[in-house]
Amino acid sequence: MKKTFFFLLISLVCFGKLDAQDLSSEERYKSYGRLIRVQLRNTAFPHPDRKDGKTYQEKNYTAEKHYRDSTVLIFVPHYFEPSYRIDFIVHFHGWFTNVDSVLVQFKIIEQLIESRKNAILVIPEGAKDAPESLGGKLENEGVFEALMEEVMEVLAKEKVRNRFSQIGDIVLSGHSGAYRTIGYILLRGASKRLLPVREVYLFDGLYGELEKYGVWIVLNGSRIRFLNIYTDFTSSWSKNFIEDMKSWKVKGAVIGDSLLTVGDLEKYNVISIPSKLNHYDVMHVNRYFYKFLITSSHLKTVK
Repeated sequence: MKKTFFFLLISLVCFGKLDAQDLSSEERYKSYGRLIRVQLRNTAFPHPDRKDGKTYQEKNYTAEKHYRDSTVLIFVPHYFEPSYRIDFIVHFHGWFTNVDSVLVQFKIIEQLIESRKNAILVIPEGAKDAPESLGGKLENEGVFEALMEEVMEVLAKEKVRNRFSQIGDIVLSGHSGAYRTIGYILLRGASKRLLPVREVYLFDGLYGELEKYGVWIVLNGSRIRFLNIYTDFTSSWSKNFIEDMKSWKVKGAVIGDSLLTVGDLEKYNVISIPSKLNHYDVMHVNRYFYKFLITSSHLKTVK
């Protein structure tokens, strides 16, 4: 009996059944910093286009279960030093995931902590556990700005910042289907230069909206940074984008992930990175989220 229990316990631990499924994300990451969970108005959903949910491959994803969650996770690293300007990393998740699952799957908080970047992580809920790229309300003019103002209000209420603090630089990060939401955020702000978006990280997510990314890069030049790591899954779009950049005389680099160095990430502000990794491994297996962060010149490092 004891042996049976012992092997069951080992199996549960090894295969993740005892993994912190019974723990909240707030509890799981408390040693790394403070995770704040809030419901905000200016998130992707609910949205009229998904009031009846969505049918994909003959399966219905109901509005109730997948398109009505307005959760936003706000993570403040334990080493965070508040100042007059607060920098943010805003990550958007892809298909069949949610704000909590991506933290575990892609080690986002662990990689941020290792980078020691003095920035606050924000993860808005998209379509929850659904096959969806629609950005909902975040595709509309001014909504992303309004979301960030709501986040600032939360930080003031939670005494993370003082009332004089302003939004500093923003890094947008997205995996897979998040490309559409990020593309529209860039489109709505780039032409009027309203958004302090300085960097964009795409993790196997350039499925389309190429012109939105291209215009943002051309308008902002050396002031911004665009890093796109892609697998065979999205290679056709990425290769088209590389050709577009050449036509627009954008000085970028194409470097395979087996050859990419920290020096390359510091040298070039537009990099396309073909990878042999799996679609679901590009964020964390080689710690690319961490590598992108540590080479950011826009985000300050806490020693």
